Amino acid sequence: MEKRAIVITILAMFLMHMVAFPPPAAAQQKTAAPPNPQQSPSKTVKKRNPAFAISAQAVFHKVRENQAITLIDVRGKDQFEGVHIPGSINIPLYAVKTKTYLKSAPVVLINEGYDYQPLERECASLRKAGFQAWILTGGLYYWRQKGGTLQGDHFKQGELNKVPPPIFYTEQAYEDWFIIDIAPTRQAKVSSLMPRSIHIPFSHTNTAVFTSTLKQAMAQRKGNPLRSLILFNEKGEGYETVERVLHKAGYSEVFFLKGGREAYEGFVTNLTLIRQARENSKRTIKRCLNCP
Repeated sequence: MEKRAIVITILAMFLMHMVAFPPPAAAQQKTAAPPNPQQSPSKTVKKRNPAFAISAQAVFHKVRENQAITLIDVRGKDQFEGVHIPGSINIPLYAVKTKTYLKSAPVVLINEGYDYQPLERECASLRKAGFQAWILTGGLYYWRQKGGTLQGDHFKQGELNKVPPPIFYTEQAYEDWFIIDIAPTRQAKVSSLMPRSIHIPFSHTNTAVFTSTLKQAMAQRKGNPLRSLILFNEKGEGYETVERVLHKAGYSEVFFLKGGREAYEGFVTNLTLIRQARENSKRTIKRCLNCP
């Protein structure tokens, strides 16, 4: 037992040394593994439960008819204070089920509109617990696009449709995301990073071809009530121009991948390295614990 304790102590000191004094950048580049597309959840297509969804228009109607309804913004306090729906209340998602007084009327869970997975999971749990729970389709972003009022920072309102890479990593696995690569040329690595994406290049000089091609592609998915459109290019630049063109063509609800393909690839690379380091650490500790 004493020998094992000494081994564990030495191993802990070694790991602390590696964190404090990492290997040179050159060495890291030699050993760094490329993104592993097999780890991406997009390999398995998942389906939403449309029974949980409620549209902004349906909420508008309930409010106009003075029907009892509680809008619950589940984002962090700072995000809520930055921009929110007037009259909504701010409760962390995990804490909603503790507010039993909310069972007396329907509750609508709200976030930006792109991080749907945790809302769906909690909505199912709330319904089992006796809540009349719903999820606002498209969140704050769709609410604004459908004519709803938002209160707060106008810049933050403009960022509501920018999807961070970590959230896109899990969300892209769902079939309702229609993922469009609008870069001028298709990079080979995109097919492994985002296997369900299709390439429709955007050109400032011929926007009519772009919108026409997009319309034809979208027409094939009319049957999905939760269909969402998300676009990306290499660096996540120039989205404002694309958004204006799409709005003019009748596409008012469009999400964009924040930072583009490069930001997403960087996230996947870092995630792969973290997982490798964790597995190597587990194997090292296991070997030392089995030492005689």
